[in-house]
Formats: sequence, C-alpha cells, structure tokens
Amino acid sequence: MAAETLETAADLARTVGDDASLIAALEDLGDARAALADHDEALRHYAYVRERGDAGARRRAYRTASRVHHDTGDFDAAVDLARRGLDVDPPEGGPDAESVRLRINEGAALLERGDVEAAREAFERALHAAEVVVDPFLRGTAHNRLGTAALHLGDAEGAIAAFERAVEAHRDSDRPAERATPLVNLGIVRRQLGEGRRAVESLEGARAALEGAGDPAHLAEALRELGRTHEATGEERAAAERYEAALSAAERADAHLTVAAAAADLGGIRQSLGEYDAAREHLERSLAVADEVGDDGTRAEVHNALSGLAAQRGDPEAARDHAESALSAARDAGEPGAVAYAMAQLGERARGDGDVDRAEGCHREGLERARAVGAGGIAALNLVGLARDAVERGEYDRAAEWADDARTHLGDEAPPSLAVAVARIRADCDRERGDPDGARERLERALGGPAADRPPLRAQLLADLAELAAERGEAERSRELATEARDLAAEVGIEPVRERAADLVPDPE
Repeated sequence: MAAETLETAADLARTVGDDASLIAALEDLGDARAALADHDEALRHYAYVRERGDAGARRRAYRTASRVHHDTGDFDAAVDLARRGLDVDPPEGGPDAESVRLRINEGAALLERGDVEAAREAFERALHAAEVVVDPFLRGTAHNRLGTAALHLGDAEGAIAAFERAVEAHRDSDRPAERATPLVNLGIVRRQLGEGRRAVESLEGARAALEGAGDPAHLAEALRELGRTHEATGEERAAAERYEAALSAAERADAHLTVAAAAADLGGIRQSLGEYDAAREHLERSLAVADEVGDDGTRAEVHNALSGLAAQRGDPEAARDHAESALSAARDAGEPGAVAYAMAQLGERARGDGDVDRAEGCHREGLERARAVGAGGIAALNLVGLARDAVERGEYDRAAEWADDARTHLGDEAPPSLAVAVARIRADCDRERGDPDGARERLERALGGPAADRPPLRAQLLADLAELAAERGEAERSRELATEARDLAAEVGIEPVRERAADLVPDPE
C-alpha cells in the first residue's frame, strides 16, 4: 500500500479515535517510509507504536526501528533497540518467532560494530529460540547468520557447516531468495578455500533457485559470485558470460550499485582477455554509475583497472591520474584492501616515471596494508611490484625472493597475470645471473600454461623470448618470435610491447 494511502488511513483512525487501527496503520506506514529510505519518518512512526501499542506491536516496532538504525549505520542504537524489544513482556511459554527476529537483529548489529563473539552468542540464542518455535525459515536464517559470524572468527569449517544446515532448513521454502542466500555464502567460502568446483556447484544451485523467480536483484548477486569463482579457477570466458548475465539482471532490477559493480567485473575480465575496447567501455560505464550513486568502493576498483589499461595502452599520464583517483576513492570508502591495491598501481606508475624509490615506498605500504587485512592476492600484487623494483635496481637475488614470496601468497590458483609476472621476473633474474637456459624454460612454461589463451600475456612472453634469443645469437629465431609478438601486441593494443618487439623486427617501410 502506498505511503500516502496509509497516511490517510492513520488520519482517519485518529479522527474516529480507533487506536487499534491507528497503531496498525502507523506500523505499515513506518515500513513504507523505511522502504523509501525516509528513515526519520519511519522512526517517528515506530516510536509512537512503541509508546501506545500492545506488547506484540511494541516488540515489532523495536525490531523494525532496530533494523532502520542498522541500515543507517547506527549499530549501537540498533543493538539497544533489539535488546529493549526482547524485554517487552517476554512470552510466558518461552521464546516466540518475534524473539528469534529480535535476536537476529541484535546479532547482525553486533557483528557490524565488530563485537563478533557477542554476535555469535546472539545468533546461537536465536537458533535455540527458532528450534523451540519449530520454524524452519527462522532456523535457517539463524544458521546462515552463525555461518557469517564463524567466518569473521576465522572458522571456515564452522561456517561451511552452518551454511549447509541453512541450505537444508530452507530446502522446501517457497521463497527463492531464502533458498539461494546460504548457497551463495557456501559458494563464497568454498571458493576462498580453493574448492572451485564445489563452489560452482553451490552457486549454480543459487542461480537455479533464482532464475525465473522474478528476483533479478538477488540473481545478479549470485551470478557475480559465479563469475568470480570461474575467474578464480582460470575459466575467464565462463566468468565473462556470468558477468554479462549479472549486468543484465542488475539492469532489470534497476539496482544501480550492482550495475556499477557488475560492469566493473565485466570490464576487468575483458581487460584480462585482451579485449581492451570492450573493457574500457564497461569500466567507463561503471565509473559513471558509481559517480552518480556515490559508490567510492567501485570507483576505486574502476580507477585501478583504468590505470592498468592506460599503462598497457602506453598512456602513462592517464595511468598516473587514474591511480591517484583510485587511492583517493579507496580512502573515502574506508577500505584498506582497496587502498593497498591503489598503492600497488601507484608504485607501478612511479617506476614507469623512473622514480624507483617512490615505487618501492608505495609497494611496501601496500604490502603492509594488505597483510593487515589478510588480502593475500593484493599482498602478492605488491610483492610482484617490489620484485620489479629490485630488478630495476639490479638486486636480482632480492627480486627472486620477492617473486617467490608472491607465488607463495597466490598458492596453486594464481591469476594468470600474476603467475606470468612472477615467471618473467624470475626469468630476468636467471638471465642476469648467467642462466639463459633457465630463463628460457621459465618463459616457455608460462607461454604454454597461464598465457596459453591470453593474447596480452602471450605477447609479453614472446617479446621476452625474442630478446633472449637475440642475446644468444639466434637471429632467425629472435625474428620469428619478435614478429609474432609485434603482430599480437598490435592486434590487442599493447603499444609498449609492440614497440619493444618492433625494435627487433622493424615495421616494413
């Protein structure tokens, strides 16, 4: 019912002195205002219900007001209101469904303000109450929340167990989002544990629950996580398909934040595949939407991607500008991981400008920040930067150590771009330490492995092999490799690599 209609109903109830109808109208009106993000008006209506309603209405009003404060970031007030709601005429026969909901609200707000252990205890109480009430939906919700708390406590196995129980509790639900949410969470944890195939199974279950259910917003989120999982396992074409579908679903839902995020995902994967025009188109669209809605986190991500894209295109000034914008947006967003990523980009730009001292300073700061928040992939990115800085200084033993540290951080499922970066650094070290055969073997392994179907990475490795062949006096082999590198780099638009290869095989007059 529209807020204006509810206002009329409330006014009529006041006029005739019908308190019960007034309370009911104000409850609904508060919910309507909250849905419109008119938080002050929603809280005003809930406050009246808390003062004048019966016990049931008062408890509901405490819960809904707690939710509004949670949504606006006032987690202390959210916790306080949930607890006060629990104290209102507790049911004589033990907890009821409203008790479960209030406990879940309490735990959610505690988790957001960083009281993870207290949040876990609140969710356990919610679960106990849900079992007393015998409500599968509330039991599943409590298990799902317990899984989230377990993740915050570093208990991945406990999280998986809780999410699996939530999946089972919601199995017969007629609400697709309820069935999908724990499956998405389960997929995310399994991906983080390196269980890529099992992660895909969980996320495909979520997608199947949501497709055709008229819930494009939740479908978009499930598809984004599917894309990330395919990307993490090196299936970049499959990832691109899922990101395309996620963007389409987000557009249908008119979910601007998700549109910005999905377009950023799609731009990043197109960049990785060497489809630079498509990458720039998606990234610029994402940036425009993120600017419009004030999403600093996505702005930071997109500026970082555009910085790398500009560097690959041979535009150092644009690369530097985007890196600085990424750092500013990351700081505005208050996201340490995004700041660490931006520092990695700034370090690359500084080295490109010839300022190796500044580059190393950026990479060391980025590494420290990434390690502080457990961002292994971003730590590896900064370690690769430090290795390149060391190569620039001629410190090849140190460069090899940094590169090996990066590989350790990445584990067995390293993104192809970083796996190739490590291989190229180690090959540089081998060359300079008098082991050209070792260098060639590293480069050829990378060419046939992570770079096999990625033109930008192939072009870089072919140019490296061409230079190595030239140094060994293999003129014909060098010319063949350089020609292939030059043509491939020109095709995908990597100007610095094209120029490097062309120096070995000049363009025809």
